[in-house]
Amino acid sequence: MLNHLSHIPIVIVGAGPTGLTLACCLAKRKVPFLILDKKPGLSQITKAIGIQPRTIEYFQFMGIEQKLLDQSIITQHTNMFVGTKRLAQTNYQVIQTPFPYLLSIPQFTTEQILYDHLQNLGGTILFNHELSHFEVQKDKIHLTINNTQSNNSSYQISSQYLISCEGARSSIRKQLQIPFFGLTYKTPFLFADVDIDWSLSRQEMYGWFHKDGLLATAAMPNTSNWKLFADMGSQNLNRKDLNLALLQKLIHKRTGLKEVKVHNLTWIDYFTVNHRMVNRYRAGNIFLAGDAAHIHSPLGGQGMNMGIQDAFNLAWKLAKVYKKESPPNLLDTYETERLPIAKQILQRTHFSTKILTSQYRLLQFFRDQMMTRILGLKMVQKRWLPVTSQLKLDYRKSTLSKNQLSFSKQLLSRIKAGDRLPSGTLVSPNQQAVSIYKCLEGGEFILLILCSTNTKLPNDLSVFHHPSISPILISKTSQISPPINPNDHPIYTTPDLFQKLHLPNGGLCLIRPDGYIAYYSDQLDGSAYQAFLSQNYFIKPI
Repeated sequence: MLNHLSHIPIVIVGAGPTGLTLACCLAKRKVPFLILDKKPGLSQITKAIGIQPRTIEYFQFMGIEQKLLDQSIITQHTNMFVGTKRLAQTNYQVIQTPFPYLLSIPQFTTEQILYDHLQNLGGTILFNHELSHFEVQKDKIHLTINNTQSNNSSYQISSQYLISCEGARSSIRKQLQIPFFGLTYKTPFLFADVDIDWSLSRQEMYGWFHKDGLLATAAMPNTSNWKLFADMGSQNLNRKDLNLALLQKLIHKRTGLKEVKVHNLTWIDYFTVNHRMVNRYRAGNIFLAGDAAHIHSPLGGQGMNMGIQDAFNLAWKLAKVYKKESPPNLLDTYETERLPIAKQILQRTHFSTKILTSQYRLLQFFRDQMMTRILGLKMVQKRWLPVTSQLKLDYRKSTLSKNQLSFSKQLLSRIKAGDRLPSGTLVSPNQQAVSIYKCLEGGEFILLILCSTNTKLPNDLSVFHHPSISPILISKTSQISPPINPNDHPIYTTPDLFQKLHLPNGGLCLIRPDGYIAYYSDQLDGSAYQAFLSQNYFIKPI
């Protein structure tokens, strides 16, 4: 229950995947917040169904990846056809991640998993409440919130930070008068949840190119339905014509599978799709995240995944600044890190959409007979799929990323500060193997201290200590030099991290709470490391 003149440090508006992820990350760090949504409860519409491998890794950071997997269909292959002829098949097994596959899961199920996790952390959502207005006065944001169930009674509260996770029609963005640059595609897109009687595997996704437009399908978990998506080209649609007969005709024509039957239509609609983004993520202490900041074509399954990553990036920074462990200008890096990535992905999805939905016959020929076949090559997929899976996104240019490397290492290393932490395995002193990603469940930084037989630890390990960072001592063997008391510092071994981090002779890797490398060094130099902590402003100096 809200009271007049209540002060709540952080207010999140919108309880979709982005807002829920942000709330879970703040609750984990015991940062007080309010999350509200004008809806009466969680959405029951399928919406987005594709979860990328990088997003599954984020769910592992939260400790709820298994709940996501249990409610999903795991998809290792996608197939592209022209008629009944398959042109190419992608195989996600070529990418380096604990989760080399896409997940097919309705957005409402993803939201339910996040909501349950939020409740387990002690948080809740204020449904039926709508932000109607806000004013910024000095260091406070004054908000007017309407209770839509109680004769539109309103409350006046204040906050220090306000985050819009409202989606593409963000009222906060509009009140701030932040432009939403981009365009609306002329092509209408048809979406349906329907049973399809055919012999195709439910563990794979499918797409068909046709001169009239693209058709794509993916099976949905916990139901017999398939999600069907169709680019309707120049066809004029009317909602009264959206029925099983239309879907039956569409499938027969575009797939060439004349015996296929459709039934049990549970949802159907069509939309025009936007390609838009803001030119800034922040106005003072007000932030935009998810679809409030960028909206994508559904082709490629990037949008919801991007919003969840926005939330992860912002959450740990808000927590550090709120707890006064970091100065306020740490929050500037939310925009400087996320805006270029949004621009990059938006450009890629726009290009893909124009190619995949083109009505030009010459471009269709290039797409069907050349581009698709090239993308089907294994050597191409090894480079292409990590990009579309969002595993290759990096913060190398961020002020929060620092390489401390020898000259040759600087030139030759494929890993740099700002890169995603590669997946790897740690073996504890009692021989229990655990994913390195599990070490991020605490929501804090971790420091990997890698010791090989050719490196020597400083006599005083306190040079690596910091109150906000958990050090993990890793050796190729259980013996290191000089010997240390394992009760003070447990020594972990690893079968793969030295190789994956490209540090055969050891070094230091500081890992951010969102799983990116902040500091990367091929030396066990405590003074340089401490200088980085004090000079790069994202952790309170000792």
